[in-house]
Amino acid sequence: MLHIAPIFRQYCSSDRPAETQIIQAALYACEQLGISRHAWAQGQAVFGDYPNAVVIA
Repeated sequence: MLHIAPIFRQYCSSDRPAETQIIQAALYACEQLGISRHAWAQGQAVFGDYPNAVVIA
């Protein structure tokens, strides 16, 4: 995941982050990417937690 979304790297503590770390990284990266909390919540409702993080990546 960190290869396709290098912006996540600064929020992950390892090179092989767990799904929960990826979800958190995506949430933090939203601010830098200009994605609102509302848009995050909408994606979460449609896709679920981890797939939404992949969409953000």
